This record gives sequence, structure tokens and C-alpha cells, in this order.
Amino acid sequence: MAATRLTASIEERTQLAGARLGECVLEKWRLESLIGMGGMAAVFEASQRNGNRVAIKILHADLASCDEIRERFLTEGYAANRVAHPGVVTVRDEGTTNDGAVFLVMDLLRGQTLAQRLAAGREPFSVSEVLEISSQLLDVLVHAHGRGIVHRDLKPENVFLTHERRVRLLDFGVARVEAATHKHATPAGTTLGTPAFMSPEQALGHSAELDGRSDLWSLGATMYLLLSGQPAREPGSSVEQLLGAMTRPVPSLGESAVLPRSVVAVVDRALAFDREDRFPDARSMQLAVRAILDELCAPDSRATLPPASLEPVAISLRTPRPEARDQRASTPTVRPVVSTAGTSPTPSQAPWGALPAYVSFGIAVGLGIVLAARLTLRAPAATSAAQPERSGGSTPGPPAVILPAPAQVSSSASAAALESMLPRPKQAPKQAASHLLSRRK
Repeated sequence: MAATRLTASIEERTQLAGARLGECVLEKWRLESLIGMGGMAAVFEASQRNGNRVAIKILHADLASCDEIRERFLTEGYAANRVAHPGVVTVRDEGTTNDGAVFLVMDLLRGQTLAQRLAAGREPFSVSEVLEISSQLLDVLVHAHGRGIVHRDLKPENVFLTHERRVRLLDFGVARVEAATHKHATPAGTTLGTPAFMSPEQALGHSAELDGRSDLWSLGATMYLLLSGQPAREPGSSVEQLLGAMTRPVPSLGESAVLPRSVVAVVDRALAFDREDRFPDARSMQLAVRAILDELCAPDSRATLPPASLEPVAISLRTPRPEARDQRASTPTVRPVVSTAGTSPTPSQAPWGALPAYVSFGIAVGLGIVLAARLTLRAPAATSAAQPERSGGSTPGPPAVILPAPAQVSSSASAAALESMLPRPKQAPKQAASHLLSRRK
């Protein structure tokens, strides 16, 4: 393979991509708008005369002369279709433009990548949302790894969230496919991927050791960023991040955000420096993530999370450490934690929800007081003997008025019924004595 100088800047590539607008590829797809720019290709929205709309991904012109890059670009189509999962974008067709740039015709998605949403900073990620996104990604990885495909570049830029809240894993261009049909295998010592989301063995170029657990590390780094608002590795140049990936374990997520211990444990295990300490496969990690979702969304949970949904939840933010405030000043505020405060009362628990019972109880008490007063005024001379004093020398107070529960008393209760429920008034000692004398006579 001849050496190729890749000197085009992002501005130059964007300008060249803009010049393609209006071009027709495969004699049927008209390029209408530029919807994305990546390190390898530009993505256009294209339409057909019959109204069909697709996304067309065209390799950058300065890369088109490199046979290995061209082959890897086409590998994306082979790998994505081989996964055969709804969470992967289907590649419908491929071809070459008039100027020799290869392209792929793909399904058109509506929504945004996780990286775009992070950059906007308007809608923080909730704990439940991050777990739900991760569960969907893990389901894709279960199918991919089962077919011998390791993505090797899982990161927020390659995770797309549709308007229907469905997750799509993009860009299998650097995927490793076992028994692949392409002839350019990755030689030992070659590093492919993004340093900030690259597992230690991938950073070291140990291509023979790469397996599904490398993708789990990348997913853990993505979860770390979404949950804490800061990258798993310290910011720096690609070389510095690559060196850190080779030599330094990632600090615990619990040091960067206040989160449930179960969430921290899952992310920390996915980011273990030694791959033997990570989850053994994507299915195991998915089961752990789903168990946490079920726990946090249980009815008696203190976490204010919607059950198995992607709706944002109320969050609180942890105050950054003093020494890190300046460094994090420009970082979008996306550090959600589960609230540990008591849950808000439901409508049935709110004071107004019990209003009918309070009204009934008030009516019953009012009737009782009125009847008690009437009985006291109408009572003749004392009708019972005075009770003997207790040993303590104090006279017991009047017995408590016992009324039925509010639900058992209605405004239509008869006076006779209420009178039978009330105790008779206690008579004064003199009245009781005169009453006894009158009876003796």
C-alpha cells in the first residue's frame, strides 16, 4: 500500500462536502443537505423522485485514494448488516461517485447523537435514561458479539437517540469482524478508535486480545460521561489520553458524582483496567443494568424515577471540589443524582384528597356537641348517684365522647341514634343526694 498524506483540514473537508450539494448519485439520489461530518466521511440527506429519503455517507475525498481506508469504510456496511438488529442502521446500497469517492446508502434517522445533546447542554441525562440507553446498547452488543463483531469505537458521537427514544449504534467502520471478507486485517500494534473511550488493551494495540469486553469498557466510559458530566480520563491531547489509557486505571465514578451505589458499581466494573475483572459479556452487564432499573423504579423506592421510561427525572447536583471548579466551569451541567428525599405525596395522600372525610367528621362532631348541650339543659334532677372518689383523692374527669369514624357518620344520622351513642352528663353531688331522698320518700 502506498503511503498517503492525509492533510485536509476539517474546514477544507466541510467546504468540499458543501460543494456536493445538488449532486446525483447512482443516478437517482439527489444530495439535498449536509447533516453530519465525521473523521472519515460526510453524511448527506438525499431524496428520490418517488419521495423516499435516505442518508448517504461519502468518504472524504482526501481519503479515497487509500485502499485500506476504502476497504474499512465498506466494512461498515458489511458489519452493520451482519449484526441484523433494529439498533443498527441498515446499509441499503454502496457505490462510487464520479470523482472516485465511495459511499454508502443508509436509513435516514431523525433525532440527535448523545454528543450533540451533551454539547447543547439543555436537557441533562437522568439516571434512568442513562441506564435505559445502556440497556438498549447492550442488546445491540449481544447480537454483534455473538456474530464475531467488535465495534471498537463506541462513544457518544456514535450513539444516536431517535425522536421515538430508540437507540441506534452508528459507524462500524473500524469494527473487527472475525472471518471477515475484507483482506486488510489490523496488524499487531495498530491502534484504532478514540483514546478517551478506548480500553487499555486497545490503546496498547493488542488487537489479538480485543473481544466484547473492550466494547463494554467503551460503554462504561460513555456512561461515566453522561452521569458525571466529565470524561472518565483527564482531558488532554490524544497522545496524553492514549498514554493514560495504557497505564492508569480510571477513578471510581463515585468520586465524580453522587449516585446510587449500584450504579457506581456497574460503571466501575465495566471500566476495570484488567478485562478479566469486567463483566464476562454484554448479556451479563445488561442483566445487571436492568436489575438496577427495576430496583430504582420499584413502587417503594425512594428514587424519583419513572418506571422503565426515558423521561427525565428531578435531579440534584453535587458541588465540585474547590480545586476542580475552574477546570469544570465550561463543562455542561449534566450531573444527575437520585434524590434521597422522601417521595412527594400522591393525590390520595394530599390534604385535599381527604376533604369529604373531614367534612363528615366535622358534621358528626357538631351534632354531638349540640345534642350533649341539649341533654344537659333538659336533664331533671340528678338521675344517678355520685361516683366514689378514687384513692388518689382526685375526681375523674368526664368520660370521653366516643363518636364513630368519619366514614360511618353521615349528615342524615338521626338525633336518636346520636343520643344513644353519647354518655349521660355527670350530675352534681347535691343533686344526686336530693334525688336519693326523694326516692326514699
